[in-house]
Amino acid sequence: MTIDLGGTAADAWALWRRDRIVLLPLAGLFLFVPTLALLLLVTPLTVPADTVIRPGTAETAAFLAQYRAWIGANAGYFITVSIVSAYGALAIFAFYFDRTADTLRDALIGALALLPRYLLAGIIGTVLTMVGFALFFLPGIYLAGRLLLLGPVLVAEAPLSAIDSLVRSFGITRRHGWILAGVMVIAFVADVVLPAPFQNLDATLRGLRAANPVVIVVVDAMAAAIATAVALGLLLFKVALYRRLA
Repeated sequence: MTIDLGGTAADAWALWRRDRIVLLPLAGLFLFVPTLALLLLVTPLTVPADTVIRPGTAETAAFLAQYRAWIGANAGYFITVSIVSAYGALAIFAFYFDRTADTLRDALIGALALLPRYLLAGIIGTVLTMVGFALFFLPGIYLAGRLLLLGPVLVAEAPLSAIDSLVRSFGITRRHGWILAGVMVIAFVADVVLPAPFQNLDATLRGLRAANPVVIVVVDAMAAAIATAVALGLLLFKVALYRRLA
């Protein structure tokens, strides 16, 4: 069986049109707000345009030291936003797949109970994907595609352990790895490219001594809104895809 990407995307759009009254506050609170907070609180890492990164050079060593310092200084923000966003994704999956939830409140409580398991599965999946990227680019992309349905599986087929949910995601995406890898590439590119104009404008405004803070908030809000739309679109695509493949 082949995946009808157009049909799956149409199913995801239909979910949005039907359930947007619920999805908007969920995405707003757990996806948009953390993203906006990150844009406002974390100063972007700036690299001079003429910097050339080559292994073994002093310039590269200086950049890596700067990067490690930037990560260390903002680690708390990154971790907090990752956890809140993961809970938001899990809450949306629970809204659609938690068989024990009669209300949205029940879905939110159920998502909270599954969050530690989801985070553990996500960490394991990220490590596997990073190993794939370290070996060669394509294995990392392929693994990301095979793990695309990790969240829906964890909720819809509960109770599953973190490892079992990884194994089940691999099973349900069998023979579809490369096409789903393509979906992940498209989502990644959209997440990077679409908010970029507003992020670049933010960097320009911050470089001005008299930059208006209100304008910066508006610009960052636009970038966060676009990133949230991409993230929500991918989550609904996962919901629709799981329903087709399960």
